[in-house]
Amino acid sequence: MKWIIYLLVLINVVIALWFYRSQEPPVREIAGVADDQALQLILLKEFTDRQYQQSQVVQTEAPAQNRCYTLGPFKTAKIAADVRAQIASDGINAQHRVSKDNTRPGFWVFLPPTGTRKAAQEHVSRLKTQDIKDYFIVVTGEHANAVSLGVFSQADLAQRRLTDLKSLGFDVMLQKVDLPLREYWLDWPKTSVLGAKKLETIRAQNNGAGLTERNCQLEPKA
Repeated sequence: MKWIIYLLVLINVVIALWFYRSQEPPVREIAGVADDQALQLILLKEFTDRQYQQSQVVQTEAPAQNRCYTLGPFKTAKIAADVRAQIASDGINAQHRVSKDNTRPGFWVFLPPTGTRKAAQEHVSRLKTQDIKDYFIVVTGEHANAVSLGVFSQADLAQRRLTDLKSLGFDVMLQKVDLPLREYWLDWPKTSVLGAKKLETIRAQNNGAGLTERNCQLEPKA
């Protein structure tokens, strides 16, 4: 009988241990996961902080862009050259610059696109019979196989061209387009200052011209 009693006691101990272990939270595993996540978060923060610091260093160490005075715009290269000569007498060695940042309105007169290049060539043959020489065939884009008959900066000139061609029996069209605007400027280092009186004279002679500052990369003196 004793061995039966010992067996029952042993079974109870085993059951009690199993029940106790089943109720205990897996502290070691949870702590391990938490530690790993915390480590990842710390490393990520360090990495992002380092990237930010490096970017700040790059921005700080990058050389500042040169600043210069810029005078203009002027309508033609000749006008800009004349003004350059005027300010040279004040000891200002300006450099010439051309920009196409802005646009100006234009007016395009053309024969609408045809289905084929052959049809466009037939339009050209008709134009030749009327001694019209200012034309060309558009070969690409949405206006492919159209026949251009001139782009004008003034609306009245474009309208006159349109009227003349219609009177000859051509089914021409007029369309407003944007044309690049060439503007001429003079740049020089901020170490040289243009006198107020000379600036006022230049402004009076060139409507819209003014003096401003800009980031610039001037060519070295020869």
